[in-house]
Amino acid sequence: MQQMQQMAHTGHAFMQAVALRALADTTNSISIDLGLTFAPEGEEPNAMSMKAYLQPAKTEDEKSAAVIVSFKAKEGSGDGLKTQFEKALTAAKEHIGAGEGGKDAAAMFDMVDVSNEEDKVHLRITPPFPPVPKEDQKMLEEGMQAKPTLELELSIGRDFQQMVDNIHGCEATLPGGFKISAATKLAAAIVSTVEDMGQELGAHQHGREIHEVKKMVARAEALGHISSVSSQSTIRYNSEKLEAAACPQSEENKK
Repeated sequence: MQQMQQMAHTGHAFMQAVALRALADTTNSISIDLGLTFAPEGEEPNAMSMKAYLQPAKTEDEKSAAVIVSFKAKEGSGDGLKTQFEKALTAAKEHIGAGEGGKDAAAMFDMVDVSNEEDKVHLRITPPFPPVPKEDQKMLEEGMQAKPTLELELSIGRDFQQMVDNIHGCEATLPGGFKISAATKLAAAIVSTVEDMGQELGAHQHGREIHEVKKMVARAEALGHISSVSSQSTIRYNSEKLEAAACPQSEENKK
């Protein structure tokens, strides 16, 4: 719960920073649509997928800032998964609240609302977010009126249990391949914000990669008349040969 609350705070701050950055940027906005598949020969990485969105609220009830974490239940089990989440949250709140000084700690569970749409179960987290500085409030509201969006999807070839079963194997092939796609008109603002907030977002270890992406976006924008960039790449590998090259120690352990 503490990690989810922190994620909500960080996500909200990131969203604000991206909107402000996009408004402050005088260059033309460019639409980016990128995709990469890295998977074994003849296999599609579709055992488990994760999607992330930055999108405008659909209803009046959703207009308060929130982070929504969604889970897809097995077919016909949406109501059951929702009930299990509710039981777990209630039990945790009662357990923590019973301890010394636990009342304040247990209050964090009131920030979570559980709902479902058939087999999709949603945890809506609404912690008290820090206020936006007065001088930025109007600019942020204007930025959100433009309804900025981001779509990110990651699929992998193994589910959680399969990865646990192969945890001592080669890291290069542990996920069983992956497929990632991203689409946004906020590419430059997002990359610059990640660079600025790298320490908080845990991205400081990938500074070189972030810098390269930033240069790629800058080159595209420098052309001026380009409105969008799309790239879809596929790389197929032989699992045995990749493991032998990337994880020779793992191969020795097998023997």
